[in-house]
Amino acid sequence: MIPGPSIQVCENDKVVIDVENHMEGMEVTIHWHGIWQRGSQYYDGVPFVTQCPIQQGNTFRYQWTGNAGTHFWHAHTGLQKLDGLYGSVIVRQPPSRDPNSHLYDFDLTTHIMLISDWLHEDAAERYPGRLAVNTGQDPESMLINGKGQFRDPNTGFMTNTPLEIFTITPGRRYRFRMINAFASVCPAQVTIEGHGMTVISTDGEPVHPVNVNTIISFSGERYDFIITADQPVGAYWIQLRGLGECGIRRAQQLAILRYARGPYQPSSSPPTYDVGIPQGVVS
Repeated sequence: MIPGPSIQVCENDKVVIDVENHMEGMEVTIHWHGIWQRGSQYYDGVPFVTQCPIQQGNTFRYQWTGNAGTHFWHAHTGLQKLDGLYGSVIVRQPPSRDPNSHLYDFDLTTHIMLISDWLHEDAAERYPGRLAVNTGQDPESMLINGKGQFRDPNTGFMTNTPLEIFTITPGRRYRFRMINAFASVCPAQVTIEGHGMTVISTDGEPVHPVNVNTIISFSGERYDFIITADQPVGAYWIQLRGLGECGIRRAQQLAILRYARGPYQPSSSPPTYDVGIPQGVVS
């Protein structure tokens, strides 16, 4: 299951999570990225700093109080995060405490966009690096909520796996929560066909609204943005492009923004890495 379970709570809720380690020969800790851990710093999940790693067959209980914002959890041991051990942590607050709540109509659990990089092998087989076969540390592909397709550059074969679909209703305004769960250091760029975005929060904190056409983020960063469903009913491409080192393989991934009662597939051709969705203002 990639990503892992999403934790959805309210501001100031006390959250209790039991982590059971069933991985043979491996230890694990979980870091709660964005959680302040005020008075609970020993639950921050950093091995040999705030706790001893959880050994195989053992259970550890984490307890913390939720501060509002878009956060996520991920393994903080070895290369387990790159192998898919991560998930979202969404802490919602009353509209009266959100300075930007008047800008959107809905904040749905289905509008979390968790982007990540992906290797076609266990990360431990690749890192810290090979001298001959499959060298380099750049990922083969990327995922959006654990979904995506991959075209083999050697054979041209394309996997027939589903893309993530986000559904909206005409005339409504939606809050999307994007989480960059990359394990590599390269930036990632998200653009949505025919739709601008209004950024209202970064890294769990509200900001003055900024209208952008594309968002570039790095590992660990979170952006909350508003999409207004003001285009003709249809389906539109969401393009995720890897930049920097991730651009070596021209890695990208697609998802679909679909209007309710509209088609499931966009009428336009899928964007490619080099011929993508038109861009403008960058956040």
